[in-house]
Amino acid sequence: MPEKKAILLMFFLFALSAIPLISKAEDCLEGSIEVGGALTDLDSKSFKYGEYTGINDDGPYFIGDADLSYNRNAFYLELRGEDIGLENRNLYLEEGVYGKYKLYVGYDELTHLISNNSQTIFNGAGSNTLTLPSGWSRVNQTTNMASALPNNKKDVELRTDRKAYSAGISSSFSDFDFKISFKKEEKEGTKSIGGVIGTNGGTTRNVVLPEPVDYTTDELKAALAYSGETFQIELAYYLSQFTNGNKSLTWENPYDITAFSDPTVARISLPPDNTHNKLSLTGGI
Repeated sequence: MPEKKAILLMFFLFALSAIPLISKAEDCLEGSIEVGGALTDLDSKSFKYGEYTGINDDGPYFIGDADLSYNRNAFYLELRGEDIGLENRNLYLEEGVYGKYKLYVGYDELTHLISNNSQTIFNGAGSNTLTLPSGWSRVNQTTNMASALPNNKKDVELRTDRKAYSAGISSSFSDFDFKISFKKEEKEGTKSIGGVIGTNGGTTRNVVLPEPVDYTTDELKAALAYSGETFQIELAYYLSQFTNGNKSLTWENPYDITAFSDPTVARISLPPDNTHNKLSLTGGI
């Protein structure tokens, strides 16, 4: 993605620009770096144990934190990182000149481990089309699936992984302040959703489906403000755009209510694409 490459390039440019400054004035560099690790010993794989860290099985894990700042006259550079090595890590880099400008880039990710002991009869878990196992015999109640269910259940891991990239700049000149920022968030994985199939109350049947997650959210914020001796005014704009890579989820009906001519295929809508715009003008005297 072009946005990812741009943000990574900014990280490297910031780091390179700081090297000669730090080498000339090391006494202006302060902060802390923590490096460590952890070793887990679980009886079995557990998504609940590391629900938001990604630690779910035996093994060693690297953990690192950093909080560094460099100052030289009005120039400053800050680097912060938390939980480096885990799947809930974040990085933030900012540089600027006090009273003039600030430029930053950021990255963070978060894993949500939902369930590692879920099962489904459907083929195609993780996609937007679910099919029944070969040779599946449709019946009218789950109680009549006593022999078919154990032979056709497949393990499916339910988890989502979110990654967010951000960048922004703000500047002050005379009595004006300007700032603009951008954020891209991507969320992928599989979670569960309830599906209903039938033509009326007498034929309605329910099923729990593995839902594919492929979300992208782009945000843009911009503002121009003026602060005078007797009044202030700000013009701001906000844009949020959500895109879902899967518009719907289709699955084959495992039930057979022959007396009611039930459908053999069903479809459910997933969160739709949408765009939000907001323009505001505020002021005071």
